[in-house]
Order: sequence, then structure tokens, then C-alpha cells
Amino acid sequence: MSFMKVAVTGATGHIGLNIINALHQKGFDVLANNRDANKLATMQLPEIEWVHGNVLDPVFLEKAFKDVDVVVNLAAQISIDGDPKGDVMRINIQGPANVAEACLKNKVKRLIHFSSIHAYKYTATDPVVNEQSDRADETCFKYDQSKIGGERAVFKAVEQGLEVVTLNPTAVLGPFNYWSSFTGQMLKDLYLGRIPALTRSAFDWVDARDLAEATISAITKGRSGENYILSGEGVDLRTIASWVHEFGGKKPPLVTVGYGLAGFGIPFLSLYSKLTGTQPLYTRESLEVLKNYNGNISNAKARKELGFNPRAVKQTVKDSIDWYKKHGMI
Repeated sequence: MSFMKVAVTGATGHIGLNIINALHQKGFDVLANNRDANKLATMQLPEIEWVHGNVLDPVFLEKAFKDVDVVVNLAAQISIDGDPKGDVMRINIQGPANVAEACLKNKVKRLIHFSSIHAYKYTATDPVVNEQSDRADETCFKYDQSKIGGERAVFKAVEQGLEVVTLNPTAVLGPFNYWSSFTGQMLKDLYLGRIPALTRSAFDWVDARDLAEATISAITKGRSGENYILSGEGVDLRTIASWVHEFGGKKPPLVTVGYGLAGFGIPFLSLYSKLTGTQPLYTRESLEVLKNYNGNISNAKARKELGFNPRAVKQTVKDSIDWYKKHGMI
């Protein structure tokens, strides 16, 4: 099946920028969406068509998706600190529902919906996390609940004839990170020596460029109604810090703390972030994510069906640091 015109929501985010670049390079006709036109002036972007609007606006989406073959939905609200205003649940569930409805009204052939590994519920004792693992439920953090809620919203459209493929990436690193995602900010802070201590923890990291390639594969190879976990490589934080130092950054912090001691600092970090308007170094949620990492998030299904082949995380860290240097961000 050959698709020509691809609309991408949330296109100025970290993953979105990598996807629109990859699509453009491979000759797709790309329609990119973001909410704020002013953001475009600060970025080096391919010459593609842009539309500005919100996924919470169904009228805008219906107009935007006219004559589109495929939609890649990335618009989302990421949170590691709850959902005090209700924005996370609203954007991450109603947004995908609106996108799916606009696809149906415009007879879009296929929707590639980006969810997250957070849509799965797992603990450090689980031998493996894969597409058959338990899903997030009401006992999980609001962000996790919102991601499984978004998946269910788009899968309803499958029964009405829309092809839907859902992708579940782990923690994302890589270039084209203009707005410094949480993980991107972590690399910058390590490089600049702003992190006083590390926790005894690890997680699974994947390159945004590999997610872009997986997206293109999902357009032509993904099975409708299926999830694909896009994991990369499990690496502990101290190893990442040592790589950042190897690539020109400050020496890694000498102190390593356990989760209990790290937890005592959460109220102070929260207060500091509110006073300075910056992201907290970590939160209760981010510590729980690290604590629950089991060391084996499987991408076997994506490898087999999508040809997914993520690169080594060390190369991703190097390329990320090089990109930040080139753009004067460190």
C-alpha cells in the first residue's frame, strides 16, 4: 500500500521533528501541525506545509486532514508531576479521540498513534515487558492512565474502518530537541555539572531518529489494531553520565543515593522549580518509573514486523551532545 500525504500532529516536539525530517527526506508530502506558529522561527526545518491549531479543536482537525492519506498523532501533554489542572487527562484522551474522528470524517486510510511505555503496568520483578503485559489502570499515575485512555479512544475507530497502529516508545533521547524534553534536559544538566548526585537506577533509552524510521515502517507494515513497543537499550544513569563526560561534559557527580534519600529532596525540588519556573530535577513519579524498571522491555515484535533496529545508546548520547553544542544549547 502506498501513501503520499502524511499529516503529523505535535510536529515541533522532539519526536515530531525527527519524524517530519525523515518523512520529508523520503519524499512524502508532509503536512505538519503545531499550536504555536512563533516556535517555527527558532528552528531549522524542512520546507513543508504547516497548519496551526489544537487537537482539542475538532473543527480545525476536520479541515486540516482534508486529502490526507495518513495521520501521525504525536500531540500530547507529558507529565512527571501529576495532573493538578486536568490537562494531562483531557489532552491525552480527548485529543486522540478528536484526531480519530477527524480521520474517519476525511476517510484517512491509516492513523499512527504515539502512546508510551507508560500505558503498560509493570514492576522491577516482572521478567519481561511486552505487548501482552498488563495495561495501566486507575492505580497508576495520571499520565499512565491518560496514555492507555488515549489508546482506547483511537482503537474505537478501528471498528468504524480506520486502520490504527499504536507505537509505545520508552525514554527518548537524540537530536532535534529544541525544547529540551525531560530526558534532553537531563543530558544538558549532566554536561554542565548541574546534577549533584545520581540514583542507583537505570532505564530503557531509545533514539528519536529510530522512532522516526519505525513510524515510516508502521505506515506500510504495521498491523491495524496492534501495539508495537519501541524500546532501545537499558543503561544505568551513571554510565550515561560517564559518556557525557567522555564527550566533553563535566565529571559525573561522585555521590550516589538510594531512592529513600532521594525522596526526601522532592518537596525542596518542587518548591525550587515553582520559584524558578524550571522543570524539577526529579519527582515522585520519575523515581517510581526508575524503581519499577525491570531491565527487559522487549522490542521483539517491532523488530520482527517493522524491521525496527535501534542504535546503541552511547552513539545517541554522543549525537545529542554534538547537536546541543552545534545549536549553542550547552
